[in-house]
Amino acid sequence: MCTPEQEILKNLTSAIDLSLSQDCSASDRQKAYTFCEDFKANYPDSTYIAFLLAYNQNQDTHRHFGCQLIEHTVKFKWNILSIVDKVGIKDRTTCLVLQGLKNIQDEKDYIKDAVSRIIVEIIKREWPQQWPSLMDELTSLLHSGPVQAQVVLLVLLRLAEDVVALQTVQSQRRKDILAGLNSEMENIFKFMLAPLQKYVEVSSNIPINSEQVYVNTLVARTTLSTLSGYVDWVPVEILLLQDNLLLKLLISLLKSDLKVKAAEVFLLITSRKGRTVDKEALLFLFREEYLQNIIDAVMSVVNKCNFEDFFCLKVLCQSLTAIGIILLSCWKKDIDETYLIKEYLPCMLGFSTHESRALSSLTIPFWSALLKESKARNITEQIFQQFVNALYTNLRKIDQELNPYSCFDFDNEIEYMHFFSKFRNDVTELIRLASSHWPRVMFTAVVEILTARMSQVVNYANANEVNLASVEWDTTSCFVDAVCSKLTQSNEIDMHKILHIFKQMLAFNVVEANILSSLLSCISAFIPYLQYCPDVVLPLLDKTFSAAVYKIDGQTKSTRSRPVKNVRRHACSLVVKMCKQSPHLFLPHFNHLYDHVKRVCADPDELSKMEKCALTEAMLLLSNGFESFEKQRDLIGEILKPVYEFWNSPQYKELIYNPDKFMDSIGLSKPAVDPSTEDIYGILRSQIIHSLFTIFAVVRRVTIPADTNVAVKCGYATVVNGKQYLQNPACDHVKPLLENIIGLQKIYYQLWQPEYIKRRHPDFSKVFLLSESRHVYLSTNESHNEKNPQDRMQNFLKTIHDYSNHILGHYGICLGRNLYNIQGLSEVLVSCLFPGLNLVTDCHVRSVIRTFLKPYFLNCPKEYWSENVLHMLSKFCPFMYSRLEVRWQRIDDYSEAISECETNTESEEVLEDQLLRLLTREYLDLLIVLCFSKKLASNTETESKEMVMDETEAINTSNSSNDLTECGLTICSKEDLFQCLVVTIFTIMVKNDSSSCAKCVNLAQAFRPHHPQLVEVMKQIPNISNEALLNYEKHTMNSSLTDKKKRNAFKVLINGAIGHHISEEYKLKIRIEDLPRLVARNMKVSNTEDISNLGLCELFSNK
Repeated sequence: MCTPEQEILKNLTSAIDLSLSQDCSASDRQKAYTFCEDFKANYPDSTYIAFLLAYNQNQDTHRHFGCQLIEHTVKFKWNILSIVDKVGIKDRTTCLVLQGLKNIQDEKDYIKDAVSRIIVEIIKREWPQQWPSLMDELTSLLHSGPVQAQVVLLVLLRLAEDVVALQTVQSQRRKDILAGLNSEMENIFKFMLAPLQKYVEVSSNIPINSEQVYVNTLVARTTLSTLSGYVDWVPVEILLLQDNLLLKLLISLLKSDLKVKAAEVFLLITSRKGRTVDKEALLFLFREEYLQNIIDAVMSVVNKCNFEDFFCLKVLCQSLTAIGIILLSCWKKDIDETYLIKEYLPCMLGFSTHESRALSSLTIPFWSALLKESKARNITEQIFQQFVNALYTNLRKIDQELNPYSCFDFDNEIEYMHFFSKFRNDVTELIRLASSHWPRVMFTAVVEILTARMSQVVNYANANEVNLASVEWDTTSCFVDAVCSKLTQSNEIDMHKILHIFKQMLAFNVVEANILSSLLSCISAFIPYLQYCPDVVLPLLDKTFSAAVYKIDGQTKSTRSRPVKNVRRHACSLVVKMCKQSPHLFLPHFNHLYDHVKRVCADPDELSKMEKCALTEAMLLLSNGFESFEKQRDLIGEILKPVYEFWNSPQYKELIYNPDKFMDSIGLSKPAVDPSTEDIYGILRSQIIHSLFTIFAVVRRVTIPADTNVAVKCGYATVVNGKQYLQNPACDHVKPLLENIIGLQKIYYQLWQPEYIKRRHPDFSKVFLLSESRHVYLSTNESHNEKNPQDRMQNFLKTIHDYSNHILGHYGICLGRNLYNIQGLSEVLVSCLFPGLNLVTDCHVRSVIRTFLKPYFLNCPKEYWSENVLHMLSKFCPFMYSRLEVRWQRIDDYSEAISECETNTESEEVLEDQLLRLLTREYLDLLIVLCFSKKLASNTETESKEMVMDETEAINTSNSSNDLTECGLTICSKEDLFQCLVVTIFTIMVKNDSSSCAKCVNLAQAFRPHHPQLVEVMKQIPNISNEALLNYEKHTMNSSLTDKKKRNAFKVLINGAIGHHISEEYKLKIRIEDLPRLVARNMKVSNTEDISNLGLCELFSNK
């Protein structure tokens, strides 16, 4: 007959087996779990049963549960156990380690880890005060056998993780344990070095496949894992014990089976953070005997294409990079530069030119530090040419499938391209840095590379040669752009060389689209030097014009390939860049530009709408230098004439105010039609887009002279009510177009109404979803110029919404008071635009705030605030409060639903959550900019094209960025509007978005001094104390305090309202009681009995 203990043991093992069985039902498994947990919590003598289970004669699953039972007892019942029970658990655990484990080959890792966890939990509660013999016991266990040594090492590792890394122990006990560890650290490291020494000795003298080597390998691997938990925080002197024995052992292990683990520990040591003095202690690694062994280890794995060796190579690269940075930060005169140049730097260059771009990226911090270190300039010059070649090589694109190492770092081509984009940016920054320090050498490299590219054959035999040449030219354009961006201010560059290479590029003829685009990029990089060689301006215009009309035989305007379109757009953009950056150089050639644009625009099959608008922008930019109001106004009238003719046509007037006809005219209610000359819907859409582009180009690019006296002299001044103002020459032309802009925006919002949603043809059912262009796609060599009709319709609708907002926002900048003095304008805007905002997505509302409302409000003169800013805010702010409250509640409901059931809409919820966060931040930015942002307000003031002659009437700001502006004070004086803002701020403040919360706190602090009644609102926070509230008030009123102190005061204020996370609600609380404080040891006196005979009296006697 079974004893009660045996019966319980039998039931418990059955429950364990059932819970792990694949064949049992869910209900049976749940019953088994419940039985096991109930046994843990309630059985009075669970420790006795646990030790019976934990011994090696039982199944491993039973033993592991036994160890869990013991750990549970130590964690949650230790404080109520008697001293006898505590000592018994410690003794039986020690006995379990000695006698209850299998040999090292057969024992499972999770059993060893579970046993070590028991000892760690006891240590956290007893050591060092009540377990002074711990280290002696661990030392004894360490020498009892290989498996015991592993357990001891795991104990040390888990202890370091809990106390140092994870800090799961409360403050006082953590300090006690750290003090104990530090006092014993030298001994700890000594007995951790022993297994490594033994492994090195055994592996060098005994065959590698022997059992003894295998056993020592297991112990050594565990030792390295344990070292990884210590080497990054212990005093550096500990790491250098016994004449740098640890570093010597690690370096010797870099060629063994433990090379990966050894390399990781070595990296932790070399990349330690700390004082410069501590880093200097590691400079001995640059001695030949150390560095050569590390480089030999690198050479042993550099050509092996498998994961383990490649991972080891990456870790060694990081280590060499780290010690190189240490060398540069602690540079000394006695450093052997010859050895560095001969061995170390070639190794680093080898990493930088490796096939794996991921490996090359690891060296960038070292090269950046080397270029910045003036003391190392001598060795940098020795290898500079090789370094430049490495930089150029790293800019070259390599397809993922052609790189044998990419599979180790990237799961797909998307990840690879994301990485390569960032990597190329980092390399470009290195090139800029090198150009700042060695401008002459870098420019010489540019000349050599460009000369080499242009000397190559341009008649390629096949597509493969074209692709290779395109890649080289793309690399060249990136290199040239990076170098030239830093050489503009340099006096070391020979301008004759610049002129010579400039003329070479202009004379170079190429027929391949991708190569021509790269050539244009190289020419664009030299634009800042045009001021030194003005005689190339006209040839440059001709070269760019020829590229702007680049075509391939057989392709028409509607069938042009993507590379051809890219070249043409690139050329048009280059014309805009030239006219924007150097208008004084191109203004004398305005007629040449004008004649060219007029000639190519006369052919309807030559330029696309976008290309026409780009060339129009170039003319508008140059017209700002006319210094003639009449001449500039006439040019604008000529440019806008086609827009007037279209927008005032009966056809357009009829459909702009009729949603049904508008849908029919653009094809939204009709079956989809592929692009062709017979696509009448596409033709009308193109005309509308072209009109918007042209209007936007005018309001964005046309300005008045910066010099007020010149502006008055040239006819830009006008007098209103006895005051003189400057008027934009575009005012008379674009002001009549405002009605159509508002009408187009209104009809866009009407298309979102249910009755018009139903009228959409099924072919366009997804046109209002988030456009695919918002997602990241890979660029490939294939042609993707053809889009399906739904994409085109989606792009059209998005464009009219976005550009209408941009135009309305720039109207305030361009027209100034000529816009804001229009009677009833704000009423029209509110009635036409705001109702539609209830229907559209968060992305649309954000666009309205960012591109329309913000510039519209900030450029409003003071005398028009009431009828424009305040009136529109009084309508818009309540709408935003209602919208944000509903949307945030929906997100909260999503979170609850996710915790209750599994859904397949996670990506949609994440997207919606991100859009809501962006909308919330954009709205708060608008409020901040209106209320107290000096920086943004001043930026807008400088952007404004309307200049008041006798006073500045833009939104004024006070000295402190947190003090309310005059506009902010006006908003606060409107009770309904201010109340809405306060409610919105406090509502958003509790949402799960730290950025929005920070903005809300700033707004609340700005409003607080002007409205003391906000204290009553704060008193409604649950569990708030008056003392904390008064303390917070003192902090918010004191502007000299840092934001961190203010945030801490706010945390204290709302601490009582913060609840527990749902995952913590039913979790058992672990409480580790503090032990008596450690007492510093007094200095020992060798003979206390003879303390009176120390001879002090005789020493100070007069004898």
